[in-house]
Amino acid sequence: MIEFLRALAKGNCPCRSELEALNAKMDRAINLLTQLLERENTTMKTLQDLQTDVTTETNAVTGVTTLLSGLSAQIAQLKSEQTDPGTAAKIDDLATQVESNAAALAAAVAANTPAAQ
Repeated sequence: MIEFLRALAKGNCPCRSELEALNAKMDRAINLLTQLLERENTTMKTLQDLQTDVTTETNAVTGVTTLLSGLSAQIAQLKSEQTDPGTAAKIDDLATQVESNAAALAAAVAANTPAAQ
């Protein structure tokens, strides 16, 4: 054993080629692990980006829904207060536009859900 350690200390390792091969394998394993960690980090970043996008989209949809509901309520209030037939017709046109916009939004949401695709 002492002779083996002395040979190692002098750089005369009898198993040098085996150690070099083992070192090369370890380097490859480390490189593969590094690549896996980089891919995982990229995947997590992508997941975080998607979560942010979905939150932003949800907020936008909620905002549009609130807007359309508010417009519908305001139009209904205006119509209930109106006695002039010409103005009432214009209010009906506004109500039709809001309903059309709501229907278009609902259709777009339905068309872009995984069940519809």
